[in-house]
Amino acid sequence: MRGFAVMSLKPLQQTCVPRDDVRSGTVSAVDFAARLEQVVAAPDAYADYGDPVRFFSLTYPTSRMRRLLTGIFGRLKGACCHRGSS
Repeated sequence: MRGFAVMSLKPLQQTCVPRDDVRSGTVSAVDFAARLEQVVAAPDAYADYGDPVRFFSLTYPTSRMRRLLTGIFGRLKGACCHRGSS
């Protein structure tokens, strides 16, 4: 291939290391589906959701999720958002 630098990529297993709970198989779908009413009622029982630093260290917000949250918090603080605008 002329004009292109040839890159040697490392295998995915070397560049993306799963968390211990994922590797050990102890993570379950329930860990990803919080019952928010229970989190609000007993935040100490749900440390992953009650502590923002811990929550965001375990969570990757996608660009669409960021856009959704920006719109939600914009509306809550009184900013005008029209449907369909970004």
